[in-house]
Amino acid sequence: MKKRRFFQSSRSELFCPMEKSAGRRIKTKKRRFFQSSRSELFCLVLVCIVYGCSLHQYGKAYRAAAAREIRVTDETKAMGTIYSALKEEIQIFPVDARQTEYTFEDSWGASRSYGGDRQHMGTDIMDTQNSRGRLRVRSMTDGVVTCVGWNQLGGWRVGITSDSGVYYYYAHLASYASGLAVGNEVKAGEWIGMMGDSGYGEEGTTGQFAVHLHVGILLDEQGKGEEWVNPYPFLKSLIS
Repeated sequence: MKKRRFFQSSRSELFCPMEKSAGRRIKTKKRRFFQSSRSELFCLVLVCIVYGCSLHQYGKAYRAAAAREIRVTDETKAMGTIYSALKEEIQIFPVDARQTEYTFEDSWGASRSYGGDRQHMGTDIMDTQNSRGRLRVRSMTDGVVTCVGWNQLGGWRVGITSDSGVYYYYAHLASYASGLAVGNEVKAGEWIGMMGDSGYGEEGTTGQFAVHLHVGILLDEQGKGEEWVNPYPFLKSLIS
């Protein structure tokens, strides 16, 4: 079966997608839909009993409610497909160290102020010793390097696009692995750089925050635009 591509670019188009943390996000919280066809059917019956209505009006309203439920069901299924694909291709925890040497929590959506009001679209893995260049960073997936270099928010960063087309963003590095360059093929677990504290300024800026790795996951479903996905559940599953 051919792998579905979520990021709509070919491997020959080596470019960096928008990496600002102001992107839209996919919510992991389970959605509740009061406007299901069953709920609306019940409400419509009550309205008809109390106020009276024609069969034509009732049928038209019911069909509209049913159509909305179909759209909701399709959206839920699509989300499940995306998350299943991500879980399958994310194989390796991105920090090559014992669990006592780093910490991380779910900070998805937390407020950020540098560069304007925005939300945190990723997960920060913190070095418990706050020592720049101490911990190795590795690719979570197989893929191709599509970004290497400076980003004002992310500092020295690496972007890797997986075989399915999903873009994985590793930011605030202290240095890169020797020979790392755009176009390189990488395997899950391959060393790509060292954890640092670069970013939040002009090229070379460091020390604006504690040493950590920012992990981001970006996909682009055709016709829906770019969506940042919360990495935390996937990272947590790798060490649990």
